[in-house]
Amino acid sequence: MSKKDSDQLIMQALLLVLEANLNLSWPKLFRLIKQHPKTGGGFFSKTEIIKAYRELNPTDFNGTLVQKLLLKPTKNLLALMGLREVFGIK
Repeated sequence: MSKKDSDQLIMQALLLVLEANLNLSWPKLFRLIKQHPKTGGGFFSKTEIIKAYRELNPTDFNGTLVQKLLLKPTKNLLALMGLREVFGIK
């Protein structure tokens, strides 16, 4: 089996796992991505995952998984409160 074929199988498994866990936060989704490394080492990027998703689901171009991967990380209230203390903002 070639590296490309192997990576395609890994990507298909990764997409199934991600779609089954859409309720997880981005850090937890990233852990799932790390559990499915590429054949030669390294990890699939968000762009690669979205491209594979769109190739496998051409009618669902911006599905829930794509929207989740395109979200930008946000700071939670506790992190913002910690920044306020660091910078002395009241």
